[in-house]
Parts: sequence; C-alpha cells; structure tokens
Amino acid sequence: MIFKVIVLAVLAALVLAMIRRRPKASPAATVDPAEVLFSIPTLADVVPPTKPVDSEGDFQQMHEDDWGQVEFVAKEDHDLVETTLGEVRASIGANKKGAGYTNIFVRKAFPTAITKSAITLAGLKTELGLADAEPRALAIGPAGGAAGLVEGGFTFPLGGVGLLYGRVEGGIVAALGVEKLREPIAEPG
Repeated sequence: MIFKVIVLAVLAALVLAMIRRRPKASPAATVDPAEVLFSIPTLADVVPPTKPVDSEGDFQQMHEDDWGQVEFVAKEDHDLVETTLGEVRASIGANKKGAGYTNIFVRKAFPTAITKSAITLAGLKTELGLADAEPRALAIGPAGGAAGLVEGGFTFPLGGVGLLYGRVEGGIVAALGVEKLREPIAEPG
C-alpha cells in the first residue's frame, strides 16, 4: 500500500512539473498581407481539366502549383523557352526576399503543343523502359483543399524521388512533366 502511495505521489509531482514548464501561449498577432511571401517563384497560368475524385480510387496527388514547374515542351518553342527562362531569372532576382518571393512570375503556355510529336502513352513507356509499369491516375488540388482527378492524367514513379506526370488527349501525350517530391513515396503495391 505504501508503495502505491509513493508511486502516485511521484506521478503527481511529475505531472505538476510538466504543467509548470509548459510555455504560455502567445497572444494572437496580426500580419500585414503585404509582408506575406510566396513560397515558389513561378506558376503556370494553365492547369489541366479535372473531374471529381473518387476517394476510393488509386491515384497520386500533386499540388496544383507544381503543375508545369518542370515540363517538356516542343523543340519549336526553344527560343521562347530561353526568353521565358531569362524573364523568370529576372523576376526571381527582383522578388527574392529571405526564404520567399514578393511576387510570382506567371508563365504562359507555350504555343506549340507536344501533341505534335504524336507520342502515345505506350510509346512513352517503351522509350523510358517502363513497358511493364502501370500508370497511376493523377489528382491535383490546393494544399488541404479538394483535389480534382486530371482528365487523362497519369503518373509513373521515378525511383521514389519524383514523378513523371502528364495527361493523354485523344490517345496522344498532351502534357508531360517531372515533379521532384518533397518526401519519398512508396511504390504502389
């Protein structure tokens, strides 16, 4: 009985010590919206068409801001790509502030569709050595918000560190990009 009383006393003392050490909550602060920074320097002005997501489906989710950050473009647009990269570099230089950016450079879609190359999904898989791989559907959306399933969207894991993603339109790859993941993903089983 004495042992139980001692154990209870020690536990009570530990709880009280933890309560006393707990930092007090600071009062709520207001932030000037002009001081809020963007976490990325550039966005694509076009996102793919989506449809509602079946929460039971097998899909890879991607943040909508990541769409087109690293994208494949038609070789006919090489000069425009170089010009756009120069504009992005200038925007980053002008807007970098600490760990963020004061403004975002909005990239316009390139005029030549990659569908002109007439690459099928099966052909892409063969060229990349993914002939036996099954693509996962792709959903995009805001952080913490409702995602939409990309119409014709697909993803393939790139060694657990990134994704090859895109969408197919009329049997032809219409968009193709790479996303470097912030956290490694498990291969679908």
